[in-house]
Amino acid sequence: MKKIRIGAIGACSAIFGNVHGDGIINNPDKFELVALCDLNTEKLEKFAERFHVAQTYEDYREMIAKANLDAVVNATPTSSHAVTTIDCLNAGLHVICEKPISMTIEEADAMIDAAKKNNRILQIAVQSRHCDAWKKIRELIRGGRIGTPHTITITQFWDDPYVYNNWRTSAEISGGGIVADSCIHWIDMMRNLMGEITGVFGVGTPSPDSPMPHIEDSSLTLFRFQSGAIGCLRNGWRNVRWPNCNENVEINGTVGTIIGNLMNPWVRKDPQIVELFTVGGNPVGKEVFEFMTSRDRFTAQMADFAECVNGNRLVTCTAEDARRGLQIQQAIYDSYKTKQWQEI
Repeated sequence: MKKIRIGAIGACSAIFGNVHGDGIINNPDKFELVALCDLNTEKLEKFAERFHVAQTYEDYREMIAKANLDAVVNATPTSSHAVTTIDCLNAGLHVICEKPISMTIEEADAMIDAAKKNNRILQIAVQSRHCDAWKKIRELIRGGRIGTPHTITITQFWDDPYVYNNWRTSAEISGGGIVADSCIHWIDMMRNLMGEITGVFGVGTPSPDSPMPHIEDSSLTLFRFQSGAIGCLRNGWRNVRWPNCNENVEINGTVGTIIGNLMNPWVRKDPQIVELFTVGGNPVGKEVFEFMTSRDRFTAQMADFAECVNGNRLVTCTAEDARRGLQIQQAIYDSYKTKQWQEI
């Protein structure tokens, strides 16, 4: 398989430095990291040295014109996703873009149109799809181990007092607060596990000590699924939990329950635990599955992207999936304003 010559826009962001960069270099048979682009020239040189990259650029247009790339990681803030991605697609490059896909549905549609027009891959980075523990949960559900699933609760809490010092708390750049920042991951997983979402009701609040009272630090959202099942998502920036216990799920079915402690994917220690409890299934009892791969989802995501670029498989999370996720995200914010259920 031909190595993919790949570059990065927003290369000095934490998301590239701690996630996508490692995902690329952990797939040395699939990628050659050729060029980095960022507006922060001081950090750019340090990142270039860290990843052993010779070509650096401040202007992404110059990078895509000169670096002889096949693909690009777009790790820019959300407000930049559409213009940078469309420019890359029009230049004939495949793109893996950070979530959420864009600020608006209109931007998402323009990105999808550009990918189709240029016959390029546009994949959205929702790495939980590539996590072995989440895949085991899907396998258990699809295998009928808990019968018919009827409720799901996902909790994702961070204790991050420094969140106010970056673009994520600027609604003009990120699209909102915690919901715009990370809710898309759990919308995607709920749809992946439980089927289509048809309605939402959400509430959000800033932390009591927040210097930005117009931004929600914590949110709670109820979901209704096409199947008749219901769900709940709790997520927040400032909610203190036991270390590495900030990504959890419970799924209840007619003959059993799945409980997952998926840990913190930003660190490499502690196993991820998935527990299956069955009372009416076969066998009856408890099964425990352990995965020492909390961070490997990022490596797997880039390997999957390479397979898509080389035509060996279909895109795992399509831009159309991400567009639907954005539509649901916007409905949650509409519910905040109207204090009513939003049908989707």
